[in-house]
Amino acid sequence: MEIIFSISSLTLTLLLLKIVSSATLSNFTTDQNALLAFKTSLTSDPLSPLTKNWSTNTPTCSWVGVSCGFKHRRVTALNVSGYQLVGNIPPHLGNLTFLRSLDISSNNFTGVIPSELFKLRRLEEMNMGFNNLTGEIPPWFGGLPQLQYIYLGNNSFSGSIPSEIGSLSLLSHLSLFSNHFTVCLILFQCSKKLFGITHHTGPIMNFHMIFRGSGSSA
Repeated sequence: MEIIFSISSLTLTLLLLKIVSSATLSNFTTDQNALLAFKTSLTSDPLSPLTKNWSTNTPTCSWVGVSCGFKHRRVTALNVSGYQLVGNIPPHLGNLTFLRSLDISSNNFTGVIPSELFKLRRLEEMNMGFNNLTGEIPPWFGGLPQLQYIYLGNNSFSGSIPSEIGSLSLLSHLSLFSNHFTVCLILFQCSKKLFGITHHTGPIMNFHMIFRGSGSSA
């Protein structure tokens, strides 16, 4: 009986290890596929950091601009700022569900922000400034509870600024300068008081908000 019990325990342990290993591999593959889709979506990579470095022959966490968590080895940060990249933002980035920081600033990304990015619920910092992104700021930004920094300045966004952003209780910086907003209607319901805000009723060319207690000035 003891021998049978020992064999059963060993079998169960091996099975559990196999399941955990399979899940871990699946997570690695998910992150890697999301980044490869990002690379594929580019129409120009003149400095070639992604073309030369992002390869399945090397670990994903060693790719340029990619940072991973120490324990789970999931992608937690993507920083490709200033690489002169050209293309659209692919929806696959929404699969990087452990992402905390996304910085694609100072490139030439066009098109709209894909709705799939609403899955990035761990995201703390989003920097898409100095591109040529269009469309409206998505209201689902308000559903990313960890967001603290939003930088969207120097793009071609239009429409109104969604009131849902006001539900972000951790938000400390919101930078929206040099866009094409025609309506500025913000209904902030959060407890923090604002200072250094510029309101415009016409086209908004300069808009920057910083919350009290952020340690910065407008």
